[in-house]
Amino acid sequence: MKASLLSRVIASLLDGLFLGLLNFLITVIIVFSGDNKQKILLEAKTLGADRLPQTYSILWACVLISILLMLIYASMEIMFFRTPGKMIMGIEIRGEDGEQASLPALFMRWIFKHLGTHTYLIALLFLSHSLISLAGLAGFIMSIGCLMALGEKKQTLYDKIACTCVFVRQGPSYHERDEHTGRFENSTGNTTQTPRKSSGAVDKLIFD
Repeated sequence: MKASLLSRVIASLLDGLFLGLLNFLITVIIVFSGDNKQKILLEAKTLGADRLPQTYSILWACVLISILLMLIYASMEIMFFRTPGKMIMGIEIRGEDGEQASLPALFMRWIFKHLGTHTYLIALLFLSHSLISLAGLAGFIMSIGCLMALGEKKQTLYDKIACTCVFVRQGPSYHERDEHTGRFENSTGNTTQTPRKSSGAVDKLIFD
């Protein structure tokens, strides 16, 4: 069964919460570690609030680390088919046919899903203002593309590009009936015969 847009949104919010807490801890450690705090205070007194090169360099480092951390965190979808947020919500990424997604498909999904973030990272490294604008546009397009999950196929724009979809993760005892073959298939891919209904005569013979 394909996951609803609501479950995917909640999973993304949970991932954002985990990442926010992690980024906050890392930022606090960087800012207040060693002589950074003293250098910032010294610059604020001697150069004024409008000229804080040490502060800017520290903040730039924090932003860069946050972006890299986010991309590494999101890459769990490539290795494990799901992030911690998706694990909590019981959903995972598969191919659009419900089979296990291939590594190239997962990588392509990761690239396009975070296309704005990738572009923004390149813009920071090369200090390009035009790339920053392009990153914003790419992020906006992919965000609007998420609304495509409201459709019948429940695929976002990057799911369509990578031929993937998010499904509800089922336990090993779960069986789903194939509409075409009439057989039941569990989450491990094994098929079982369609259960037959006993006739009334047989039931009567057994229970009488």
